[in-house]
Amino acid sequence: MDNALAAVAESLRRVADVLDAIAAQPVATPPPVSPAVTTWRERLWTCDPATRLGVRELCEATGRPRSWVYRAIRRNGTSPPLPHRKLDSVLTFTAGEVRQWITEHEEVQVRGRTAPLVVGRGRP
Repeated sequence: MDNALAAVAESLRRVADVLDAIAAQPVATPPPVSPAVTTWRERLWTCDPATRLGVRELCEATGRPRSWVYRAIRRNGTSPPLPHRKLDSVLTFTAGEVRQWITEHEEVQVRGRTAPLVVGRGRP
């Protein structure tokens, strides 16, 4: 019985030594998490409608080149010009007006689903 108690005591001492060694190790700090970068492509649809954008931001938001922006502000046949403002020859746009203009003038190619999608289990 004494041998069993001695073995248990020795095992407990080893566990205590391991725990002390673990506690003595420096705690690794996790790397800092950088905030997610949102692009104007996302921000255009979530920002305040009065937010002002320049040509560069509008190009990023629409995924179009600068030439498209300059063509869009002119009257071009069927579409009215993209609403814009000029201050000292610098073009600015408001997010709300851009969102409205895009949704009114985009051409939907495939209409959204009106009925729920039913998935079968394969062909009979």
